[in-house]
Amino acid sequence: MVYVGETLDVVVTVDNSQNGGTIKDVLFDLVQNLFVTANCGATRTFKRVRKSMKSDGTQGNSKNSYTLSFTIEPGDIEAPTAIGTIVANFYTLEVTARVPGISLCN
Repeated sequence: MVYVGETLDVVVTVDNSQNGGTIKDVLFDLVQNLFVTANCGATRTFKRVRKSMKSDGTQGNSKNSYTLSFTIEPGDIEAPTAIGTIVANFYTLEVTARVPGISLCN
């Protein structure tokens, strides 16, 4: 459980020693995942980025650790309301290393 005012210390290791390309930056996104079921039985899934931070990149042929202090501020986490039933409401921290020239599609 994470509370407002709490600081998360995140350490991520990016191993780019086999690639040789440059890492442009490393993105950290706090994402809200909300699953709702309406009274009629319809379901919806919502994903919303609540907070984003990024770290500088590195040159190729390296293995680097990135440390980031991620403080939860008021407004980063909310208790949603719905007409129907909130099945689940949870938060994830998504980390992405961006490399120039490579495009990832969802």
